[in-house]
Amino acid sequence: MNAWIEAPHRPATPAAGSVPIVYAVPTKGGSLLKFWCPFCERFHLHGRPTGDMVRHRVAHCAGNDASPFADTGYVLVEVAPHDPRLTPPPRGRRPTRHSGRS
Repeated sequence: MNAWIEAPHRPATPAAGSVPIVYAVPTKGGSLLKFWCPFCERFHLHGRPTGDMVRHRVAHCAGNDASPFADTGYVLVEVAPHDPRLTPPPRGRRPTRHSGRS
């Protein structure tokens, strides 16, 4: 696995054949993980894995062919809410509805 979202707020281009690592935080209820997708400009939600499991996820970038996640999916890594590796929503913009399924 190659982490290609390296700099905060700015995704880099993935290398051929790589699967991006995306950093996500638990939701308030704790059963889901969420992250801000810079391509869809909305939150994506996924079921939270049990234990220390890290799994490949199918992207929720439905209908967004411009998102590289649509082709590769991603691996979610849980981090603390103030982790600098998180991609936050843009300031001054209210996030649109999330896209996600458990």
